[in-house]
Amino acid sequence: MGSIYLYKTSNMYGGQTVRLELANLSDLNMTLDQPVSPMALPQEDASENVLVKMEGNTQTVTVNWKVADSFPKPQQCISQLLISGIEKDISEFYAGGSSSATWSDATSSDLSGRIISWLLSTFQGKDITDRYFIKLGEDVDVMEGFITRINANISGNSPVVWDVSITFIMGNVISIYESDAPSEARNVSTSTVNNSGGASSPTRMVVSWSTPSDTASVITTYGVFTKTYDTSYNSEPDFTFDIAGSGTEAELNGHVTNGANYEVSWGDPSGDDLKKEDGTSYTVADFNTIKGETVTSGRQYWFKVAAKNENGGWGLKSNEVTATMP
Repeated sequence: MGSIYLYKTSNMYGGQTVRLELANLSDLNMTLDQPVSPMALPQEDASENVLVKMEGNTQTVTVNWKVADSFPKPQQCISQLLISGIEKDISEFYAGGSSSATWSDATSSDLSGRIISWLLSTFQGKDITDRYFIKLGEDVDVMEGFITRINANISGNSPVVWDVSITFIMGNVISIYESDAPSEARNVSTSTVNNSGGASSPTRMVVSWSTPSDTASVITTYGVFTKTYDTSYNSEPDFTFDIAGSGTEAELNGHVTNGANYEVSWGDPSGDDLKKEDGTSYTVADFNTIKGETVTSGRQYWFKVAAKNENGGWGLKSNEVTATMP
């Protein structure tokens, strides 16, 4: 199975990520709860019991491991790695290479007590932007969620070895304090157009949208989430578009239709005019690709749009729209 990695990311202090390698596993338990409510019918036997599914499923992971002196120290990175960066970091680790992220020791001491103190303080979820990720070996996908319990105990029979456990629940954390984030983008729609923006002989598919009705503050970024019939939406947008910096791209707010404020298209020969959230430029090749695969004529794609404001929070995702590549 190899090592298990825990990550915590946060927007606090300008953005940071910490990770902990669980190299001395005691045991691991994965539980999937699928609650249903029985509605037994009168004068019917048990086989006629009606099972009503009204609640969603919950997946939890409980990991128990040991921490002793000279065990791997927790690491920190002075940037907020999103799930794509975490997946890259882990893949580089399992490939035996060095990470493209810059990591340093989060504590100067490798004494077990110092590591436990760090775990119960720095690894504690405090900010509404805190997010957790866990990687359970090389062949298991990265899971996103929140740590609901951290437990550490030590025995007098072994005064330098701690038994530690965490309970991780899979899902997306939404806080009521995120009310400062903008509402969802409006009038999200798709169309197919040619390179001049006309409807005849289309060559590309377009996603367009309007500004949220309640922005709470100035919108700085839009994100587009994508999926195909055999993939799912990521927790972070696959494409981000900076509209706040100088030299805002003309493409994003150009040749729009149906009262939309913005649009972006795939199969677009001028896609390299667009800027990412981090200020770097997209290339034309980026807009010939969705989910790491070249967009294919006749294939259907799904999209959602979200906005981010100057407070740094992503708003709610829009309704889902779909388009077929011409």
